[in-house]
Amino acid sequence: MEALRGKRIGIEKGTSTHGGLLSALSARNIPESAMTFIDLNPGTMPEALMAGSIDAFAASEPTPSIAEIKGGRALMTFGKLGNQYPILLVVHKPFLDNRRNDLRQFLRALGEAEVFIRENSAETADILSKKTGMPLDVTRRAMSRHFSRFKV
Repeated sequence: MEALRGKRIGIEKGTSTHGGLLSALSARNIPESAMTFIDLNPGTMPEALMAGSIDAFAASEPTPSIAEIKGGRALMTFGKLGNQYPILLVVHKPFLDNRRNDLRQFLRALGEAEVFIRENSAETADILSKKTGMPLDVTRRAMSRHFSRFKV
């Protein structure tokens, strides 16, 4: 993180990733003012990095992996900082009222998927690599940086 002092950092401001970056800086006693934050859409970050418009960026997958494919490299993760990044499923109440059984089945399927991913990481990486078109080694690295715990 010290190497980023004075650099231009791409970040989508107001996101959980932005919060993770601020936590990482705080954990290393680096003030926000030590860097210039550029508010960017994650989809533009790999190109901005390769073009030199930014020196680094913080984003969620698949953005970091896309940058790795193009020649970027991972510097750090925001893990082990006490932060959690919940992904929420939000539904409109009439939808819930009319499709409660469908929603139960969907949630059960998500739970089963989480177990499958945990118990079959090599097969999961192969599936993801084929579906996304990302190289298998990049997909494996991306998976090694993540964990999931499905909870209702």
